[in-house]
Amino acid sequence: MKTELKYGVIFAVVVIVYVMIEHFLGFNTTRHDIGQYSRLAGVLVPIIGIFVGIKAKRKELNGNLTFGQGVKTGFLIALIQTTITTLWFWFYGTVVNPQFMGTMLEFERSKMLAAGTDARAVRATIDRMKTLYSFPFLQLAQEIAGILYGTIFAMIFSAFLRKKRTEQTT
Repeated sequence: MKTELKYGVIFAVVVIVYVMIEHFLGFNTTRHDIGQYSRLAGVLVPIIGIFVGIKAKRKELNGNLTFGQGVKTGFLIALIQTTITTLWFWFYGTVVNPQFMGTMLEFERSKMLAAGTDARAVRATIDRMKTLYSFPFLQLAQEIAGILYGTIFAMIFSAFLRKKRTEQTT
């Protein structure tokens, strides 16, 4: 199995398992006060996947990884992982937890009201959030953002993990 496919799939599965753990702990249903933070921690999973995948590619190439090879590897891992998880999040939000958006928006509304935000401003903010988080906009934005930030991290990691080939004398 190609390194990129392997790590793209592995870390997509890790994201899916992570989301289901959050779900069963109530972080995406009734405990949005914790979920607002645990969802941020979940962003680290794809970043770790790109790093581990590029390191594996370097090992596969006997330590001779160029910057371009590293970026290509990280980009492909991000593309595969993001595509799988984007489809997963659509499935999660429509089948597994169709109440997610409603309960999350209600949590945000309650936070704003408790902070003393004007009811009209709260309503406007919630309406913007509904538009932002609507299907297919959210899924498309999630796909593009995942690939973009994955590529940026691939560039950073490749700069540190690359090793130029040494010329051999015969």
